[in-house]
Amino acid sequence: MDRRDAQRLTQLARRFLVRMESRVDKNGFVDALTVCEALTPDGGPQVSADQLVAAAHRCPGVIEIRNRSVRLLAPGAVPCTPPDVLYHATNAHGLQHIHRKGYVSSSDDRLVFLSADEPSAWRVAHRAAASTAPTVIYIDAMRARRAGVMFFRSRRGCPYQATAIPSRFVLNLQAGFGHQMAAGGIPFRRTAGGAFELALIRVARRRGVTWEVAKGKLEQGEPPEVAAVREVREETGYEGSLAVSLPLGRIHYPFVTPDGAPRLKTVFLYLLRAEHEGKAFAPKLDEGVRAVEWFDVEEAIKLVSHTSLRPVMQRVRAELASRADVEEHAWK
Repeated sequence: MDRRDAQRLTQLARRFLVRMESRVDKNGFVDALTVCEALTPDGGPQVSADQLVAAAHRCPGVIEIRNRSVRLLAPGAVPCTPPDVLYHATNAHGLQHIHRKGYVSSSDDRLVFLSADEPSAWRVAHRAAASTAPTVIYIDAMRARRAGVMFFRSRRGCPYQATAIPSRFVLNLQAGFGHQMAAGGIPFRRTAGGAFELALIRVARRRGVTWEVAKGKLEQGEPPEVAAVREVREETGYEGSLAVSLPLGRIHYPFVTPDGAPRLKTVFLYLLRAEHEGKAFAPKLDEGVRAVEWFDVEEAIKLVSHTSLRPVMQRVRAELASRADVEEHAWK
């Protein structure tokens, strides 16, 4: 199939799907055979599902075919991997819809609009709420994506969009939901040879052993930057000097406690300057910290696998690269 035939077929499918709103399921899909029958001209050759698949691959971004079903994609939307947590602006009526239907969807059961940060979602909620109570719900996008929910980003920079999201992935609508505040830091030092190194902790979790950033809960009334230094000291056992060098922002991710309660964790992160002459580490074994080691920047980035931390590690790389020359005198 050449590109012209593929464009013609996908555009015909688009027009048909727009007219078939009453027959789509909650995720916007229509049976592929129904679509093929509608696209077959009177007296002409039958349009097959294979031809439809080939056209969708040839002209991506128009329709999606999955499990012998066809769905119309939003104009300009492209599939993506979202942050671990996304935010959806709604109101009292929207909450009733979620409880009644059992999933988050738009009024016509098409794509749901989502924000990457909570303040933006609240602004949308207040603008759209009118006389009903504005509300923001927290979406566990990481688990929703693993369960088959599709997420999209517009090429024009619009908010994230998703297919219908089952209500079990809405954190703050689940019983026992809690919001946990934490802080942590990434110690760095410059070696005698001029290279930067980062300190990571090796932690034993239920899912296995991973290299992570040291962090922990904020105490009542404790400033995040103070908590970050305290937690890094406690988990690494580092006795050398540690000073906040740069705020790295916040990350958000969902987790479930051992007793099954849903949580949203917000972590304030900082880049911490450590002594040039490294002190010994004494890992906090009773909290699962198995080891603490220094790594060069590129190796540390590869070792930290948590998706929420990847942008943070990239920022650390850029920051230290910019300091490579201008701060050389500070380490002499």
